[in-house]
Amino acid sequence: MRGEREILEKRETSKPDRGILVQRVRVYNQRGEVVQEGSS
Repeated sequence: MRGEREILEKRETSKPDRGILVQRVRVYNQRGEVVQEGSS
């Protein structure tokens, strides 16, 4: 199994030490097939 994370968007916030990320996560099985996918 392996995982992959892709950053789709990043934004600054009013607090200089914080920000917002929008990401997509995929998990693949041993055959290279996507078995789980999500975004946040």
